[in-house]
Amino acid sequence: MKPTILILLVTCLLVACNTEKKKTNQKPNNSFEISEFSKSDLVDLPYQFPSDIQHYLDTCDKPWANQMAGTDYSYLGMEKETGEQFYGKYGKPKAMSDSAFTLFSANYEAANAKDYILKRAQGEQVVIINEAHHKPKHRFFTRSLLKELYGQGYRYLGLETLTNRGGMADNELNQRKHPVLNSGTYSKEPQFGNLIREALAIGYTLFPYEGEGNGKPREINQAKHIAAFMENNKDGKYLIHCGYAHATEGMMGNSWEKAMAGRLTEYTGINPLTVNQTKFDNRFDAGYLNPLSQRLELTEPTVFLEENQLSYLGTRNDSAFDIMVFHEQASYQKAKPDWLDENENVWVSFPDSLINLGKPFFAMAFIEGEEIAEAIPYDLDILTESRDSVLLALKAGNYILHFQNKNGKALRANLKVNK
Repeated sequence: MKPTILILLVTCLLVACNTEKKKTNQKPNNSFEISEFSKSDLVDLPYQFPSDIQHYLDTCDKPWANQMAGTDYSYLGMEKETGEQFYGKYGKPKAMSDSAFTLFSANYEAANAKDYILKRAQGEQVVIINEAHHKPKHRFFTRSLLKELYGQGYRYLGLETLTNRGGMADNELNQRKHPVLNSGTYSKEPQFGNLIREALAIGYTLFPYEGEGNGKPREINQAKHIAAFMENNKDGKYLIHCGYAHATEGMMGNSWEKAMAGRLTEYTGINPLTVNQTKFDNRFDAGYLNPLSQRLELTEPTVFLEENQLSYLGTRNDSAFDIMVFHEQASYQKAKPDWLDENENVWVSFPDSLINLGKPFFAMAFIEGEEIAEAIPYDLDILTESRDSVLLALKAGNYILHFQNKNGKALRANLKVNK
């Protein structure tokens, strides 16, 4: 018989927001219940322990080692460590001159990015929004658009991450209503899993569109896959979530000639509304921000509009994109960025002494009813010797908590997060 510890009620620790960043949607104190804390079988973890990521960095001499390590850190929600690998190895950009910033300030006015995108999307047929593949915040932002876009008639969501190869494709995704580890590549990151999960709950039909080959052939094939899907599914509008430059319109000036977005216009005759989240993004250190972003004090995703209410696009003002989103710098609750407690989420925190499992260990919250061996956790945390409590960003509902350490021990508990 497995030993069981019963914890009747634990009051949730809601960490106060950074006083330098005032949030209008801060939530009241919440409570949660943990019960049936018991030993568990191990699961095949799809994530790397930080020490293993560091070992990879120490022993791999390939030029892409930092990006691979940074991506692995991003799956753990370790935003600072991710940023150090993607940006910290390079020099900081030059500062923007006072005269240039004064000119910008005179010609552009700040507006809420979500509100502006939704307003522009009303009259469109296709919206394409990009992400940096190591930035969960970008998926979190796209997720915030889903409900209102659905109300505007958007019914189909194309995701670059989804596997699109014959028998490997997740053909049950739309019926199952939640992603699994084999659904795609970057979708094993919790915020990407939540984007997929919420889109399905709202009523979107999801589809893969990844293209065969690299470079120009890949862009062409991505666009052809999307165009073919559109031809066969005409009962709604289309939202496409892609990586980086795939959302670029017009001529690229490189071997691609045109990116996926430009090819899609070529094949369908539709001019998509394109949104860039990657150019004016946040950084792990303010010194690595784009020079313009360094001069701004943002508290939310923002666009800057000229007198005709068109978005500032950066120095390449040639219709490569329609909207440029500026993301705010994050402050942190312990090791986690504070944007995680927006929308429906609240902080759930409890001391590691309740778990009594040797560090380091993973703490993963799975939605009740999803198969733990293959599902994507709603959120996860990694406790090393420097941390003494688990911190998760969860919405109200029932979860299975799974804890697993590096020495082959695991525990589970039931968790109920109250509204």
